[in-house]
Amino acid sequence: MKNPLPPPDVIEAFDELAWKQRDEPEDAMNDVAMFHSGSLSYILEHVGDLTNRIAKRSHIENRMGQDYVRNKTRDALKTLKNTYGFRSIHLEQCKNNAKHRGIPYSEYMDELTRLQKAYGKAHSKLKVYNPAQYAAREAAVALGNEEYEEAVRFLEALNKLSKDRNRYEKVAFSFKINPDGSLMEM
Repeated sequence: MKNPLPPPDVIEAFDELAWKQRDEPEDAMNDVAMFHSGSLSYILEHVGDLTNRIAKRSHIENRMGQDYVRNKTRDALKTLKNTYGFRSIHLEQCKNNAKHRGIPYSEYMDELTRLQKAYGKAHSKLKVYNPAQYAAREAAVALGNEEYEEAVRFLEALNKLSKDRNRYEKVAFSFKINPDGSLMEM
């Protein structure tokens, strides 16, 4: 039995969240990508997209979000849990990028940290309404704060959720209403 879709006004609020992810958080991701090439940029892009994929109207109405979430979380986890170590690979890429740009490594890292924190802050401003959206947002915030293990924890939860369509839809379509009739934020 299929889970019922949320009512139109809730789908509208979810879709607004999806579009807001494409604004400041997407701009912040692009700022990192313009400055830094490497596995970090890849991870920030794919993890940042999770909120959009979960909340997007067309993905809800066509029941497509689960596939996107499963694929993106699987790929992100594979990168973050690399046996050599994501941090080791990332720091090597930073050293190479700093050398290529002709700037001191410490200066490069300061700028990358600033950009990465802006990415996390932009994601932290997104209003989310259910546990799936919350996990997606918090994974991105954790990456922005260089809390890679915390990001893995949220991504593993989303990945596990996305393996069962019925369970995924139950959580990703869920919402609560405040006494005043507004959608409750998490």
